[in-house]
Amino acid sequence: MSHSTLSLSPRIRLFDGLTLAAICGGVVWLSLRALNDFNYEWDWARAWTFISTPNDAYNGLSYFAFSIVNTLKIAMWVTLFSGIIGLFSGLARTSRFHTLRILSTTYVGIIRNIPPLVSVFIFYFFIVAQLTPLLPLDTIRSWLSEGSLRQSILAEPTLFENMFSGIIALSIIEGAFITEIVRGGVQAIPKGQSEAGKSLGLSSTQTLIHIILPQLLKIIRLPLGNSTVSILKNTAILSLISVQDLTFAAQEMANSSGLVFEIWIFTAAIYLGLCISLDQSLQRLLR
Repeated sequence: MSHSTLSLSPRIRLFDGLTLAAICGGVVWLSLRALNDFNYEWDWARAWTFISTPNDAYNGLSYFAFSIVNTLKIAMWVTLFSGIIGLFSGLARTSRFHTLRILSTTYVGIIRNIPPLVSVFIFYFFIVAQLTPLLPLDTIRSWLSEGSLRQSILAEPTLFENMFSGIIALSIIEGAFITEIVRGGVQAIPKGQSEAGKSLGLSSTQTLIHIILPQLLKIIRLPLGNSTVSILKNTAILSLISVQDLTFAAQEMANSSGLVFEIWIFTAAIYLGLCISLDQSLQRLLR
């Protein structure tokens, strides 16, 4: 067995090397072909100056950096709200109450079978836009304007309405997917665990808190981590309802400067760095 393994190992390594060489060669060939035939004058220095110039209107940050901060804030709040929605909805899907199961199943079925972009437009224009006038937005804006810490955690007073609408819309969308994660986690817990809680004299609530939830969080921790990274990427959808996130800022800067490829490549690199950093941090935390 060991002799067979050793004899096959060089062949596998050779195949991997040839495959990697072919892929790299193809990428280099396509890149050179594109550079020769591509009628575009690259100006990375001007693009960097354009995205890194500080602006007093954004607390000394550049517009690009300000949009990155907004993206992180949106992702943080969406993760929190969608996690709460998904937890309660997922528990409702496995509840013994038929009404709760119907409501949760309907919610998940509708959201999961409609494109996220369409859902954002529906929530923003038809639902959230009708709800926000009922809220005391003037009071909230004045409360935000009283402290820089509040603005750092939430939003600038002038941007609060759009950010609030986008966060609510995206939280409802992402909550449906987290619902399925929670449902799968609950179903993975043996039924004997609940019966053991009852045999110990625990109520249904105590069984849920002390027995089910600790095991549930252990089971779903990795899918929830992946969902958090997905939420960070999906914040880009909110740029279409004028939320000043990274994608919205990149679109405005690319249009105004004419540096379309440079700005969008910088933007892709920022998203890549943020998502990889978040993924690595979550993996270390979840271990």
